[in-house]
Amino acid sequence: MSERTFGRALGELILQKRRKAGLTQVQLAEDAYGEPGKTRRISELENGLVANPHPKTIDPITAVLKISPEEIEACAISATTSLDPTLDRAYREARNLIEALAYRFEHANPHATIAELEDFLRTKAEEWADLRDRMATIEAADGEQEALIAQASSALSDGNFDQADELLEAAEEKIHNENTLREIRRAANIRIMRADGMIIKGDSERALALYSSAVEYYRPFDEKEMSDAIEYISQKIYETSLRSFTQYFSIARTLMEKLLSLRHVREDGFNYSKSSYRLSLIYRNEYESNPNAADAGDLLEKAIEYAEIASTYRHDAENVVSETSTKILLANCLGDRAMRNGASSDITKAIEILIAARDMIRENNDQELLSHACNSLGVSFLRSRHIHNRNDTEDLNAALEAFSECVRAAETTAQMETWSAAKANIGSVLAEKAHFITDSEQKKFVRVRAISEINASIEGYPLVLFPRRCAEAHLSLARILTEQAQDLPADLAEIHLMRAIHSFEVAEAGFDPNGTNENAEKIALIQACLGGVFATHARMEGIQSSHSDLQQAVHHLRRAVPIYRSLNQSEDAELCERKIDELTEAMGKCAPESDDR
Repeated sequence: MSERTFGRALGELILQKRRKAGLTQVQLAEDAYGEPGKTRRISELENGLVANPHPKTIDPITAVLKISPEEIEACAISATTSLDPTLDRAYREARNLIEALAYRFEHANPHATIAELEDFLRTKAEEWADLRDRMATIEAADGEQEALIAQASSALSDGNFDQADELLEAAEEKIHNENTLREIRRAANIRIMRADGMIIKGDSERALALYSSAVEYYRPFDEKEMSDAIEYISQKIYETSLRSFTQYFSIARTLMEKLLSLRHVREDGFNYSKSSYRLSLIYRNEYESNPNAADAGDLLEKAIEYAEIASTYRHDAENVVSETSTKILLANCLGDRAMRNGASSDITKAIEILIAARDMIRENNDQELLSHACNSLGVSFLRSRHIHNRNDTEDLNAALEAFSECVRAAETTAQMETWSAAKANIGSVLAEKAHFITDSEQKKFVRVRAISEINASIEGYPLVLFPRRCAEAHLSLARILTEQAQDLPADLAEIHLMRAIHSFEVAEAGFDPNGTNENAEKIALIQACLGGVFATHARMEGIQSSHSDLQQAVHHLRRAVPIYRSLNQSEDAELCERKIDELTEAMGKCAPESDDR
């Protein structure tokens, strides 16, 4: 007689009940388990292949077929064999392991059958394989992506699928952003090149629009990259404006103001201070490029405002460079305002700031920065002399000492630009000191020293690199040569005057390359000085070109008059007009030169 297990007895009962209910195995599987795919489980039970089916497996079936507990107990009594306790324990432990594994993967149904748990784990295994495949296909572009993938792999090993997926998503997003940024950089660089073309063309409005839109490409993706692009463009425009006849400082400052609005710059004290310093520098140079412009005063106030913002940052005790650089800039801006408004308090404060900065730099032995501080200090002493209307040599001597220290410091670090500026300033100071010397030979010697210093400065200011500074140096040189000519014999005087005319013409080209009176006050001064040079030459003994000299003098003075009128400098205009009358009268008494051709 074959053994009759509980499972066989129950299977026979299930088969009987199913047929009585008129259900197929597929229909019973759908009603009991909600899916026809469980038909095989019904077949195994009805054929007695499962000796000891688990209650979680048979409960859904008994509920559909309305099998009572008594009927199930009868099946158990009719069984001729009992459950092997060892197999039963193994079954229970295996189920416990499967349930624990399923719970680890957040399976939330405590009444699931073994088959349901198997299906659940099979799905998780597929997810695991999918995640592994995704990790294998990702090519990490940098250390951060590699770290994300490593963390995802670790999470996957621990069964944390959601965390692994989040980490992988972050890595994918980073790669996507990198690829996007690569394309953005290309587009931005093309637009920047278009803007550069507009600069060459002279269309500053279009150039600014292109530069602004180029940096805006970065905003949705990477503000840091956006700020780097702004700094690069604004610095390039700033340097170009310093070294060209046409200034584009307004483009640089507009971009830098955009930079200061970025959150990561505003929230970083050092970066905000550094950017404010650069913006102040741009505003100051824009002011200096045209101090008579309608908005010049506003530009200067902005320069002071941003210099003060930069100076409020608490600098690192060891970072003397950033602190002293900010102090020097603020002092220079205050000096500019003092000259503009005649405010003695501003120039006094500027000198105090510069002396403190110079002493701090001396202690730090930074020769490059010392040269800048000393040059600015020398200029401030000269400004103080002008504002306080002092007619002595005290400020001149203090300025000369500061400029001389600047030259020594600049020479140790080969700072050509600062060295040239100091040399030009020394020349101007020596020329001014000559006015206080009574001995004729000593006076001429000091002027020779002044001429030599300014010529040295011009060597460091090639016109194509620093046109405005070169123009300033030539203007100073021309005026000193004119003064020196008046104390020299006729033959030497004529040489000096010809040299002066040349320097005046170079200066005019530097200040007004397009002939539009771009720097009106400077152009008017040069025309008035040229008028004086030709008038002086006309009065020299033995000169055959007196009549044409007088004509040239009148011509230049007449050019100066309307410019002075436009600047509301009526006294200068009237002085030129009186000289024109005098020279015109003299010209009437002087016979024109004969034409020997």
